[in-house]
Amino acid sequence: MKIINEPQTISLAEYNDQIEKYKNRVSSIGGVQSVYLMGSIKAPGLSDVDLIVVVDDDFKSSLSGELSVSGLDPRIFLHGPVVVPISLSKRLQEIVYASNLSCIYGYDCLQRWEDVGGDVKKYLSVCYLIDFLESRFLQSASIKDFPVDKRSWLTRIWSTTHSVFLYESLTNEEIPLNYKKIMTDVKLTREKWLSEGRVDDGDFLSGLIASENINEFIFNNVLDLFYGGATLKSDFHLSSGAKIFRFINSVESPVYNYRSIKFLEKKFSVYDCVHGPKYLAHLAGYFPLDIDWDKPPYFNEKLEKVKKQRSEAITSHSLWLNKHVPQSKSMKGYLGIDRVNDETVRGHVKKIIAWLIT
Repeated sequence: MKIINEPQTISLAEYNDQIEKYKNRVSSIGGVQSVYLMGSIKAPGLSDVDLIVVVDDDFKSSLSGELSVSGLDPRIFLHGPVVVPISLSKRLQEIVYASNLSCIYGYDCLQRWEDVGGDVKKYLSVCYLIDFLESRFLQSASIKDFPVDKRSWLTRIWSTTHSVFLYESLTNEEIPLNYKKIMTDVKLTREKWLSEGRVDDGDFLSGLIASENINEFIFNNVLDLFYGGATLKSDFHLSSGAKIFRFINSVESPVYNYRSIKFLEKKFSVYDCVHGPKYLAHLAGYFPLDIDWDKPPYFNEKLEKVKKQRSEAITSHSLWLNKHVPQSKSMKGYLGIDRVNDETVRGHVKKIIAWLIT
């Protein structure tokens, strides 16, 4: 495994300077209503800046490139902002889990996590944990094929603490003792950075392995709690973008493998994702899927209602992003399957590849 991009010490003043530059740039753009910071900068050099920008529904697409973080310090901005139209500002928590919001420009209009009702908050937590952790499995799948970006993965490792917090809040139980013990490897990466200004490769890899194990435990346990012992009459296949899903009764924990496929003189990244039936039951609440169950999953009307609303909000947001802010490099909500992007030519080509290799 080749490890690259050793994190660098960055002062809090540099963070504040970059945030101010972004705010000054976008606040002068017509149609921008608000800019928010999400989270906090507790470990300069490892912490990244998460931004949310609220704009008019009819925002001019020709200006969308100005909303990106292009030209700013890539050590501080690891990804683009979340750009949302005013019409979806009160549905933000259905799209992304946004805690600790701070309005740094404009008027305060976003829905906050603390504003969400008890039952809705509970079932959104179910969705966040399953969907977010599935995306982590996808990211981890290519580690053995590409150099590992240490700076980015140290941030991802630390996100395990947030997943544990959500899980314990959801279940009213602490994670089991064996996982508590390996959480020390996760926390050690941040402690070493704050005390020594570096994380050696051994501690980094221990934290990475611990994070993967804890993520897998939370993912499997939440699926068990809310979907039960569902079984299929036969294996089920599904493709979306670069992902090929296979759902098999005998599979207890997800297995993700990365492949590079050459098709019509072009190379495509393909991820082979193998799951048990419970994750399929979760996806079926987002999209209509014709599934032949042997033993049906648990059905929770409140959970399914939240999932339907989340799917509608994320789909509406994704369609709006494509139309109004295509150059913003905006982050968007994640459901495991992206039916919006699947309708592109590239999406159809990947469906053909999926059909050929399964």
